[in-house]
Amino acid sequence: GGYIRKLGAYLSASSYRMGQHQE
Repeated sequence: GGYIRKLGAYLSASSYRMGQHQE
């Protein structure tokens, strides 16, 4: 299950960064 958690964390961080850059 570590893969899902790692992937989720990566997507979350990527989305968060993109959101900040857009704003």
